[in-house]
Amino acid sequence: MDIRRIYVEPAAAELPRGREVPARFPDAHLVEVESHNRIPELYGDETNVNRWVRIKREALVLGVKKSLTARVLPTTGPCTR
Repeated sequence: MDIRRIYVEPAAAELPRGREVPARFPDAHLVEVESHNRIPELYGDETNVNRWVRIKREALVLGVKKSLTARVLPTTGPCTR
């Protein structure tokens, strides 16, 4: 991997891992982004399809999961084996 850019959410930069990753790539350009899934250079541009493999090798995105999804499974009775 030849990481040249690291897109980072401010909340991710404050976490220990958010400091460790950029330290591993000291030559990479840090780009602060509001949201990890709203980066025009990476997402939503159909012209990037041909460059996608190269983009994936040159860029990292550090974000924080904002929500947890949980599903309640219906109970069918006691578990028996």
